Amino acid sequence: MHFLLKLKHWQVFLILSLASLTSNFEWVGNDFFNLAINTFGLIIYFLWYFAVGLELTERLPPRIELGRTMFIINAFVLTLSMLILVTVFDGEYSGNGFLPFLWGVYLMYALVQFIFFPARALKSVEQQAQIGFDQYFGYFLLMLFWPVGIWWIQPKLNRIGRPNEEPLKA
Repeated sequence: MHFLLKLKHWQVFLILSLASLTSNFEWVGNDFFNLAINTFGLIIYFLWYFAVGLELTERLPPRIELGRTMFIINAFVLTLSMLILVTVFDGEYSGNGFLPFLWGVYLMYALVQFIFFPARALKSVEQQAQIGFDQYFGYFLLMLFWPVGIWWIQPKLNRIGRPNEEPLKA
């Protein structure tokens, strides 16, 4: 997954845009194709966040601890839940009762943590120190609003991915 740190911002933008489009694609009358293309789009979209989070924690200095366990669990549960939502419920689910409400609250927590973790890891790698919430909140917003944020986040990832060489010009 190291190659994701070397991709240019426009390449990541195109890949995530394509993944976003395919996850919302619908071809009338071909349910299996819709399912396959929607699933592919969701997996590609979530893969960038997951790969960035894992790759950046590998580059942290030994004195900085970022627990990856909850990030990995939340990534797995979030991806699995989205795939179930797409495949079983055709992208539309409304549950009544306390249990579906709790599951929805947990999924919201998982989504926020899934985006917070790579943002925190990126800032920690840049600073080479433990950081506070206020220091990485801006990166969280950039990752949350990815169409715009990719143009600022990916060049930082390029500098981390190529520590001894100057990033290539796009």
